[in-house]
Amino acid sequence: MAVFILLFLWSVLVMGLGEGGAGSEEGIGKECHPSQPPLCPSVSYSAQPWTHPGQSQLFADLSREELTAVMSFLTQKLGPGLVDAAQPQPSDNCIFSVELQLPPKAAALAHLDRGSPPPAQEALAIVFFGGQPQPNVTELLVGPLPHP
Repeated sequence: MAVFILLFLWSVLVMGLGEGGAGSEEGIGKECHPSQPPLCPSVSYSAQPWTHPGQSQLFADLSREELTAVMSFLTQKLGPGLVDAAQPQPSDNCIFSVELQLPPKAAALAHLDRGSPPPAQEALAIVFFGGQPQPNVTELLVGPLPHP
C-alpha cells in the first residue's frame, strides 16, 4: 500500500512540473517558450525587510539558519542513504520538504492572549523512504528550533 502511495505522490509531482508547474507561465496569458528561461521579477532579498516583529514571529516561516539546522540534523540522523531531492528515483530516500509546524492552538493563544512563553518552534519534514524493504512516506517533527 505504501508503495502505491509513494508512486502516486511521485506521479503527481512529475505531472505537476510537466504541466504548468514550477517555472511555467501558464495561466497568466503568456506563452511559455521552452528555449527561453521563464522571466521572474528580480528583487534583491537584502532590500526587503523579512523580520517579523513581536507576536507574529510565532507564525513566521523558517529562517535560512533554521532550515539549514533542520537539514543538517536530518542528514546526520537518517544517514548517508539520502539523495538530493531534485532528481530522486522512486527507490531512493530523500527529504521531500521542510516547513514550519504550526504550534498547537491552545499554546499559541496562551502566548498571544495571556502573555505565556511562546511555544517551542518545530519543523515538519516529509521524507520519502523508497530504499527500504517497505517503502513509505514519513512526516517527522524536528525541534526545538533553532537548534534541534
